[in-house]
Amino acid sequence: MNRTLTLFLLFLAACAPERAFPSPTATILPAPFVAVTRAASPSAPSPTPSAAAVIPASPALTATPFPLPTADPVVIACNQRKPAADDLLVVITAAFGISPEYVPKGLLQLDQYLPYSAVYSPQVRVRKVLVEPLVRLIKDMRTAGLKPVIRSGYRGYHDQVATYERWQQENPDRAGLISAIPGHSEHQLGLAVDFYSPELPDLVGDPAMVYHSAFDETSEGKWLAQNAHRYGFSLSYPLEAQAWTGLTYEPWHFRYVGVELATYLHDSGQFLTQFLLESRPVLPCVP
Repeated sequence: MNRTLTLFLLFLAACAPERAFPSPTATILPAPFVAVTRAASPSAPSPTPSAAAVIPASPALTATPFPLPTADPVVIACNQRKPAADDLLVVITAAFGISPEYVPKGLLQLDQYLPYSAVYSPQVRVRKVLVEPLVRLIKDMRTAGLKPVIRSGYRGYHDQVATYERWQQENPDRAGLISAIPGHSEHQLGLAVDFYSPELPDLVGDPAMVYHSAFDETSEGKWLAQNAHRYGFSLSYPLEAQAWTGLTYEPWHFRYVGVELATYLHDSGQFLTQFLLESRPVLPCVP
């Protein structure tokens, strides 16, 4: 190439418009733990959808800072569901249950890890995954001067039959709202615990009272509402959840879902059932 041509090409390069590169401040970095989920529906679904019901597809999508496991496109009958051992996000409501034969693995007696005064009886068992955070939670509550008691943990199918029948005898008109029907209780997962406060009997004027919505007015209830998510526990049945779960307000019933999701639910004001049903494209099972 001769000298004249070289100089001409250099001249053209110098006169060419400058290539535009994005400003560093305009670069969008992917946020951690982002999953695309369906936007909230304007109204809650019926707690007893038909077998053909499917959460309506919508082009409107929102992002949440918590990832969900991939939904199984094969929907089976609810009474055949046997959740995987590591599945902490099983949807259980008055409509969506699990197999009567399901028994979680790794159940441990809580009285082996907590003081006698903090556990109602040696029969209270939970899955291994929540023992350590539950022990820390109880320890921190007792350090704060509180006196929580864990009244219930894992409850098998046949135990739930007995519980439900008792409520039918005591309050037949509301048994289905007060107690989950057998096969439709989070207690069967081994991930749910019921707390008790020694303040409750005096608060409601009944020395035999164990579970009451006034639990949220006790010192233990207030502490759990503010702090349970820090240990991975989420309130399953808040006031606004009945249309989704089929059960009334239970401020004493907490379910272990892990710190990350529990914190997200607490901070966003959502509850587990609503979050899971809105976030997955298919029903969890066929009622």
